[in-house]
Amino acid sequence: MRHLSILGFICLVVVLVTSIIACDSDSDCDCTEPVSTEETISITETPKVEQLPDTSEIMPTETIEEIFVSDLMLEGAAPWTSTNFTNDSEDFQFAIVSDRAGIHRPGVFAGAMDQLNLLQPEFVINIGDLIEGYTEDEVELNKMWEEVDGMIDSLEMPFFRVVGNHDMGNDFMRQDWLNRYGKDYYHFVYKNALFLCISTEDPPSPLPIETLEQLKWFVDFMENDPEAAVQMALDYYGNKSEYEEDAEDYSATEVANISNEQVEYFLNVIEENQDVRWTYVFLHKPAWREEYQSSNYTTIVQALGDRPYTVFAGHEHKYQYEEIGGRDHIILGATGGLMKGAGPAYIDHISWVTMSDDGPEISNLKLDGIFGKMVELDDDSDS
Repeated sequence: MRHLSILGFICLVVVLVTSIIACDSDSDCDCTEPVSTEETISITETPKVEQLPDTSEIMPTETIEEIFVSDLMLEGAAPWTSTNFTNDSEDFQFAIVSDRAGIHRPGVFAGAMDQLNLLQPEFVINIGDLIEGYTEDEVELNKMWEEVDGMIDSLEMPFFRVVGNHDMGNDFMRQDWLNRYGKDYYHFVYKNALFLCISTEDPPSPLPIETLEQLKWFVDFMENDPEAAVQMALDYYGNKSEYEEDAEDYSATEVANISNEQVEYFLNVIEENQDVRWTYVFLHKPAWREEYQSSNYTTIVQALGDRPYTVFAGHEHKYQYEEIGGRDHIILGATGGLMKGAGPAYIDHISWVTMSDDGPEISNLKLDGIFGKMVELDDDSDS
């Protein structure tokens, strides 16, 4: 807006000067006639981009002296290492949160929202499973979404959703999502980085009846006695032979479903965004793994070609890292979802991404290690 105002002022001066010169050369000219306001508006509203003035001198680039001031700056030695601050205007930070559901532990996800407000990323992306889902009861489904949306609404920055199997466990839930949040797969560009948000539930894979009944029973148990429920889960998943009895019936729901229409959409997006500096791929199920049987995911990734990209997934509630073709592939742990083990990979955490010209720096922050200034810490003199 400032540039247009300056241009408008210049154009107005040109019109006035032209009028004065014309008056000097034409004795019949009425030099007292004011310039029409309508003429001025018509000039300022239709400038061509190539005719805009050079504003580099009007709005100079901010220098280090303008953002950092100290009385020691003119002296030889200083008690700091440098003034090369990592504050490039094109750098940015965002956070990723993983599965809240899949038998959620009360309070964990809501606490993560408070911690994100302490950290202040520019935005947050969730990679699926915000609710328990797997219902066709409208009242029950509304209650689930209202509960988690109430937590998300406490955030002070944008929150991007990616579909998980618990969010879209049947066709009824899919239609509800489309009515409530719009598209179930999409993309956006932020500071010249491309974000692809893929749905692995296109179409949804309903649970077997027996598995669905077990899920609902366990969710109720978790709400009433979280400590006992967590221990039962550890015992259950620790018993491999018992788990494998149910695995065959459940395996059909583990497929990453990506429709041909979705593939076509992302191929067009990739083609139209060839000059971005980085591409991020988000999806709930880690479709690059053989057990998820997704040739359509492979088609999308192959279209990325030689460009730099990073892939994030969830679903397994266990932190895992792989490098495939020189690209980072990360499966996040949980952000409140049920833990299926007690090892160091089973964590509640936030993944923190800092984007710079050199690419992303990725770190992981355990939720039990983030606290604000008001926390009360025990003073144990014996430790």
